[in-house]
Amino acid sequence: MHPADTDNPSLIVERMASLLAHDLCNSLSAIKINLQLLERGADRSPQDAERCRIGLSQIAEIEALIADLQTFSRPSRLHAVQLPVAHLLSAAGQRIDGMAKAAGVVLLVETQDGLPAIRGDQGKLELALLHLLRNAVEASAAGQTVRLDAHKQPGEGLVITVEDSGCGMDAETLASARLPFFSTRPKGRGLGLSIVERVAAAHQGRLTLDSAPGQGCCARLYLSLPAV
Repeated sequence: MHPADTDNPSLIVERMASLLAHDLCNSLSAIKINLQLLERGADRSPQDAERCRIGLSQIAEIEALIADLQTFSRPSRLHAVQLPVAHLLSAAGQRIDGMAKAAGVVLLVETQDGLPAIRGDQGKLELALLHLLRNAVEASAAGQTVRLDAHKQPGEGLVITVEDSGCGMDAETLASARLPFFSTRPKGRGLGLSIVERVAAAHQGRLTLDSAPGQGCCARLYLSLPAV
């Protein structure tokens, strides 16, 4: 790190996240390989197989954390392609559907008819939507609904909305929600909304949040549409 960068707290956090992700990835790879070898061993007992399964499941959680740290700390390099909006929303919805069903939350995915394709990085946009959807599901009680939809808004381009009717946030929490590593959940990583903002900015877009206690949260991702 350049000496001048030490005066910038944001750059320090990004650099620390990058180093941590690198070191975790190297150590985790060795642990994962050994657990996989043990899991496949012919002489393993059912108890050992279950221990390996639990270990590999926890490794998957850590790998998700590493992916978040890498996305947060690295400059955004887009692999832009033409993306049908309905396909993008459907893919993100399918990835969160299992979590929603396990929580008893109803997931609705809707798109306005006739939307043109957007140009963007499918992996990064799916990741951004996944973070918004996960937040919405976690904030919702069984029986409540999370809605994912997209529509064209004059003067704004494409608006992708993730809306829930969960617990909502007070003004203080809402003001801090986008800060890196801020979370109100005991096991929260606090990187989700920071990552969403970075993905939005890389696509020349923006993220807005509207919420109040007991009134749920509405996250809107604004993206450019191609000129016609």
